[in-house]
Amino acid sequence: MKVAFSNVTKFVEPQDSSEIRYIHTVTLSDLNFGLYNYKLDDGKIYSFELTDSGPEDEQTFLIYGDFGVENSQCLGAIKSLVDSEDADMIWHIGDFAYDMFDDKGKNADRFMNMVEPIASSVPYMTIPGNHESKYNFTHYESRYSSVSKTNPFYYSYDYGNVHVLHFTTELYFYPDQFSEQNIKDQFDWIQQDLKAAAENRKNVPWIITTGHRPMYCEAKSNSAKCKEDTDPLRVGPYGLEKMFNDFGVDVAFWGHVHIYERMFPLNNKQFEKQPLDKYDNPKWVTHVITGAPGNKEDITTDMTDRPDWSAVRLEEYSFTTMTASHETLTIKQWSKDETPKIIDQFQITKISE
Repeated sequence: MKVAFSNVTKFVEPQDSSEIRYIHTVTLSDLNFGLYNYKLDDGKIYSFELTDSGPEDEQTFLIYGDFGVENSQCLGAIKSLVDSEDADMIWHIGDFAYDMFDDKGKNADRFMNMVEPIASSVPYMTIPGNHESKYNFTHYESRYSSVSKTNPFYYSYDYGNVHVLHFTTELYFYPDQFSEQNIKDQFDWIQQDLKAAAENRKNVPWIITTGHRPMYCEAKSNSAKCKEDTDPLRVGPYGLEKMFNDFGVDVAFWGHVHIYERMFPLNNKQFEKQPLDKYDNPKWVTHVITGAPGNKEDITTDMTDRPDWSAVRLEEYSFTTMTASHETLTIKQWSKDETPKIIDQFQITKISE
């Protein structure tokens, strides 16, 4: 048996300085491939498996944004897939708990207790959304700083056949909290990261991004700029769409809108028509919104008619998985049922470079 000690950081609740939390971060080193059991001082035993995942293997990522304590419709279904070992990693792409700061931060405690059965057994990778903005994103940053060696707002890594880049859309929409320099720093970092990933495609063939607010959406009352031609996330001096297409990003996953919607490959609102079930060697980014695992704001229903670039839209509680082999991505949308059912599925294939 090995013993590992935590690094402890103190988080003083910004709404009440008498409320203090201690965040414990433990680094496990010198691990071999295989199954590990671990426990904390309270004696409860958890487990995870460390696998050697290479280009000949498949990796499955479970993906959603906008997951709350109240009305967490897909929790049982998500746990079912994780328990059946059908997920190697979870990507939570913004908006936690609804909201983390509520009840002097105790709602964030409830959320982390709620996802503990899954986050204790597979990596739970995160980025913030607009619901984390209160008190300068401190509730998010204090709890999830360990997802990256640099910062929990933008970072990347390779896992098997996938290079994933997590970044923060909120830098564009909170000028009272983020400066233009903050946006530029992230923009420059994304550019360098995607350049390196594109040059490494022979070894890691797929490039995936996750961000909270989508570049494209058609919700009538949505607060994002994604309906507008001037969306600063997509176009303008720090717009990312051209860069994503120039470096060959394969899929961009988003949350924020509480539906599931996948697009045909897109570039500047022009789309490449593909069969619904299989995108073969697409020339542009495929955008997927997955913001419907459940929260107190329910499903977004005030949608406009589907534009031509929208391939599938489902206004129901659901979540996403993506399985990556060397030449194929298989993306599935799952129902909220305790034993979840596939409600949409398509593949992206391409010739290896």
